Amino acid sequence: MTGSATTAHWDKEVDVLVVGSGAGAMASALFASDRGARTLIVEKSDLYGGTSATSGGGVWIPASDSALEQGQQDSPDEAFTYIKELVGNTVADGRIRAFVENARVMKREIEARSELRLTAIPYTDYQAEKPGGKMG
Repeated sequence: MTGSATTAHWDKEVDVLVVGSGAGAMASALFASDRGARTLIVEKSDLYGGTSATSGGGVWIPASDSALEQGQQDSPDEAFTYIKELVGNTVADGRIRAFVENARVMKREIEARSELRLTAIPYTDYQAEKPGGKMG
């Protein structure tokens, strides 16, 4: 880009601009691109991955196929109960429900469209004693 903000000349035009390169950003870019959108990821750092890279790449996917295949007991309803217990009314029920119902769908879609594979590990919830919490 050259010039001031009001007279800028942009050298790239895209349908979807993704700011950052963490797990959520990369998933968003993958889905947008896969659906035909001209997509660009911009990252302020010289490394990509955001907090996902520094956290070891762990993500919580309630009732994922791989967790259930390993015999772990979980359900979207239990995950909803757990999150609701943790956040109270600070997050709308609809947003929580969207996450617990669609996280496993997102996992399936990412694995179908990329070489990334997400594997369940028996990791204890941070506050496993709360309703819906799990010890592994």
